[in-house]
Amino acid sequence: MIMISGVDNVIIAAGNISTSLRGFLDLLWVKWPYMRVSIDTAEKDSPGFLSWGDARADVLEPAAEILVCRDVVMEAGWERDGYALLEGGEGPFALMYEQLRMPSFRCEVKDDPYSRDDCHFVPYEVLVVAPGASIVTLVTPDTESMFSRTLMELLVSCIGKN
Repeated sequence: MIMISGVDNVIIAAGNISTSLRGFLDLLWVKWPYMRVSIDTAEKDSPGFLSWGDARADVLEPAAEILVCRDVVMEAGWERDGYALLEGGEGPFALMYEQLRMPSFRCEVKDDPYSRDDCHFVPYEVLVVAPGASIVTLVTPDTESMFSRTLMELLVSCIGKN
């Protein structure tokens, strides 16, 4: 059975998110020199998949949906295979980002934000006040594969630098 839908990994991020995402995709481009992207923004619909070098300027938009493939072979199989990992353990993925519309929201903290290793941590509710923050969704084939975990770690690292 082929799974068409991927797994959403949602991040609330401060800073210039478009710069972070472009940096993330530039780093991936080193590994995937034939990387293809389809970028849909509020200003314009995607012209279809283009090479990353031809499309990277569009990541400056304040909101977009970006579909990412390693090459034309992965692009051709996406409609049929969805977010499935291909031979070699890699697969297509998507990034969606926009400015957070809520200046504050409540959520449950599952990890100790104070990083106290010697205390028993019990999850609790917090109020996050984050005007100007962005919401980023990384859609990966799964949560367990090395590919999906590496994408998430690289994205978090790039966001953390800005």
